[in-house]
Amino acid sequence: MRHFVAAVAVSFLLVTAGCSGILGGSGPSVDISATPVAVPSDPTWPPGVNETSVSNVTALMAGHRDALSNQAAVIHIERTTTQLCEEQAAPHGDADTCENATVIRDGFSEGKYSANHSHHSARGYTFANSTHMERARTSHYHTYGEGEQLYINQTHDGNSSYQVVYDQYASSADPDEPSLPRMLRQDRVAEVLGQMEAVDVSVIQESPQKRYRITARGFEDSREILEQYDANDIKSSQLSMVVTETGAILSSEYSYTLIHDEGPRRYEYAATLKYPDTLSPAKPDWISTMNGADMPPGLNTSGISNSSALTTAHESALANQSATIHYSSGREGAQSVVVGPNADQFRLVTRSRDDVREIASNGSVTYAFNGSEGYQVQQVDNPEQARSNLTHGEFVSRVLHTAEEAAALRVRGENVRTESPVYYLSGTIEGNETSLEPAVNGSVEEIRFRAEITSNGLVRHAYLYYTMTEDGERDRYRESIWFGNVGNTTVSEPPWWGEGKWLVGENATGQRELVDSHEAALGNQSLYIYTTNQTESQTDSGQFLFESSTRREGRIAANGSHYRVDIQRYNQSANGSTRDRVVAWANGSARFERTNVDRDSYEYTLVRDEQGNVTDPAALLQVERIDGDDIEMLLSTIEVDSISAHNRGTSGDTLTVEYRLSGHNVTDRAAFEAWTGHENVSALYMEMTVRDGVVRAYQLEYDTTENGTTDRISREVRMHNIGRTEVPFPEWVETARERTNKST
Repeated sequence: MRHFVAAVAVSFLLVTAGCSGILGGSGPSVDISATPVAVPSDPTWPPGVNETSVSNVTALMAGHRDALSNQAAVIHIERTTTQLCEEQAAPHGDADTCENATVIRDGFSEGKYSANHSHHSARGYTFANSTHMERARTSHYHTYGEGEQLYINQTHDGNSSYQVVYDQYASSADPDEPSLPRMLRQDRVAEVLGQMEAVDVSVIQESPQKRYRITARGFEDSREILEQYDANDIKSSQLSMVVTETGAILSSEYSYTLIHDEGPRRYEYAATLKYPDTLSPAKPDWISTMNGADMPPGLNTSGISNSSALTTAHESALANQSATIHYSSGREGAQSVVVGPNADQFRLVTRSRDDVREIASNGSVTYAFNGSEGYQVQQVDNPEQARSNLTHGEFVSRVLHTAEEAAALRVRGENVRTESPVYYLSGTIEGNETSLEPAVNGSVEEIRFRAEITSNGLVRHAYLYYTMTEDGERDRYRESIWFGNVGNTTVSEPPWWGEGKWLVGENATGQRELVDSHEAALGNQSLYIYTTNQTESQTDSGQFLFESSTRREGRIAANGSHYRVDIQRYNQSANGSTRDRVVAWANGSARFERTNVDRDSYEYTLVRDEQGNVTDPAALLQVERIDGDDIEMLLSTIEVDSISAHNRGTSGDTLTVEYRLSGHNVTDRAAFEAWTGHENVSALYMEMTVRDGVVRAYQLEYDTTENGTTDRISREVRMHNIGRTEVPFPEWVETARERTNKST
């Protein structure tokens, strides 16, 4: 006889041991109130029971299993959970006296089993309406077991689904430990009984078969029953059951009040069992429509007969199809792939604990964005290598091969009445039973696996879960993959693609695109500008001659209507050093300047043109921004030899990437020297910062030599707060107006 672990898959949800929820409904009541009879002088007690107590609950339940091992049976179970009022938290509170007591969960389960349990049927109902649920839910189920196969018909809130488990007993229990279908085992009753403080035993029937009533009350240690509670949280606990002298349970019921986080709740359970001589559960009519579903090549109701054929079917299902793929490895990180038909277009993101890498291709060019910050964007010269393992075919093949070798394999079909059924494979294989080489170092003790396979062979989800030993330490390792939106995936360019494409390789058109993008984005926007110019001069022998620097900080309003600029100059030579500062403000009709005469005194000036009209700022005090000519001159006269990308964070689903271009060699010396006004340029360094299609900053340094003197020229320009800069009115302008007799 096969040893049972799982009999009625859906009924597990309703009657499984360890479930703290209570189910109930309409069904026969449990009568365990028979009057005790006199105890015989030489009584025979059920296993694990004596006249004063239950000394061994395990022995009692073993007797129950033995009695039912080849016995037809009918079981009816009711469960109820009631939300009580606060005043009913006291012992022996009466739910009927509380107007606000509410049944938040109830239901029933009924199962019928043939003598050898090879045929069985079950039905059930559950209603749930707890406080944290958005709405009440109802579920009905009907199952039928016939030999190896289990058929399931479920309805949740009016939506029906059909399943078939082709080998319901594949994961067998210990062959030396006879096992019952879970619904008949009464494990939960045993757990509750084993934790009761006071237990009484009485004989209630002598003939034709001896029957015993066991009653108990008071939890000794409720943590064994409900892990998050202790004995003080449970009130009014009691249990009664009727058993035969062989230990077969005829009826059982228990109840208790739990002081729950959401208020006191009353849990009630009742079960009756009948044992007819013969029973042949009827096969429901709805099963006849569940036997015609097509299975993919290499898969049958017993498991995988040909993993190679199933792997080929999987690859065929993906051929020329777009898809979204997620692969994860406990030691290597995770990969997310969006791939188009023929894999010409794809976007691959690889994440590890310390790094993020991304490769994207539009079919004609492939770029890589490596790292979360400080790494390079580069063109991929051999995209076939990245494209070759997008679907992780080796891993899928390994999962199917593992399932093919497994002796204990469960196969379940879902929605088998439709045109697109899904088949679920699950099981366990010992490490010494597989011919597969482990994917990681170590000695494999056990591999658990699961796969979901559609009727055309697509393995839409799969995982391997290794338990292994490495260097004397036990470890666990998991690999998994998921395929979604097959045939319905659109490959979009990554956020960095628009900026990255012109940054790679020799791309004069890209330089023009950047200039156009920069000027279009800058337009007449307000902005903040910071500029420094510095010259350090020395002789060829290294003798210092002089140093001069100018720092310019400016704010300009939209459309240039008004602006502020602050200029500080510093000069140092063998004769000493000087400093001065000029601040200017303009509003379109007037421009005022304030110059520091000394620390606490100023000179005010109104700038006019030759005709005496108010003019634009003098060249020295202009607000200088980065314009397109600057960008084009830098990129056309200097070789860009390094490009780095830096992650500046995300906004929603958009990744903000900042690019830094750097170069050291002048490629067009005549044009560069004409632009800078310096000859004999050497030791050059240039860096340009680009974000969102705008050159935010550039830095330029070089040496220029003439007549035995070398000057180190440095220039840096940075722009910030584009479109978000305010130009506050400075208080000193009122003084400037008074002193220059200008009222504008």
